[in-house]
Amino acid sequence: MRRSIIAAALLLACGWGTSVASADYILRVDFGATGQTVGAGWEPFNLSAVTTVLEASNTFSGITIALDGRLEGDTVGYLTARNRDAVTFDTGLDAVLSDTAFYKKDGTLTISGLAANTGYDLTTYHHDSRTVQQSSFDILLTTGGSSTTMATGLLASTGTTPTTITSANFLATSDANGTIEITFDKMENPPEPGTDWTTLSGLDIATAPVPEPSTLVLAVVGLLGLAWCGWRRKR
Repeated sequence: MRRSIIAAALLLACGWGTSVASADYILRVDFGATGQTVGAGWEPFNLSAVTTVLEASNTFSGITIALDGRLEGDTVGYLTARNRDAVTFDTGLDAVLSDTAFYKKDGTLTISGLAANTGYDLTTYHHDSRTVQQSSFDILLTTGGSSTTMATGLLASTGTTPTTITSANFLATSDANGTIEITFDKMENPPEPGTDWTTLSGLDIATAPVPEPSTLVLAVVGLLGLAWCGWRRKR
């Protein structure tokens, strides 16, 4: 009985390896029309609110963010942006959510200039304070020619005082060239014309969280304690 209590205490002490170091932001991008308000710690990705374009890219401290709004076979622009009504939700996100970029249906977001073969923690934000989008979309991660679904059935949040915000958080590993490619796959045949845009308000890029060294040590101690108890019991 005493041995079981000791083993349980060791497991509780190690936390079973759940403690991780906090992620460090590498880049935070706010998508919107030229002249948008940008919050502290965020970089502005500006698009025209008047004309549409095929693709656009911005480079921030060596990391390039590229948007491509072309559907397969299209030759006209499918990217634009709007600065919408001010949003009151969270002081760190209010400026980000008050403006947004729009893909006409599908589109890609490519991040390049990252360290090669390295894990990153990505978060995308999708909000339109003025227009209710009625067509959902999936987020796919493309690696080595194959795609993996990271989020499904997302629908942009709306309103100036939202209680929740549509976002997707997932881990991604850069390829040998230091690139990550994300695809926004829009639902076909939206319920109403004009509600089939994919919104992109913001992007967080952070280092992938890793277990704290102290946690790993405690986990090993816990496992050794269990092994010792088992050995003693057999004797």
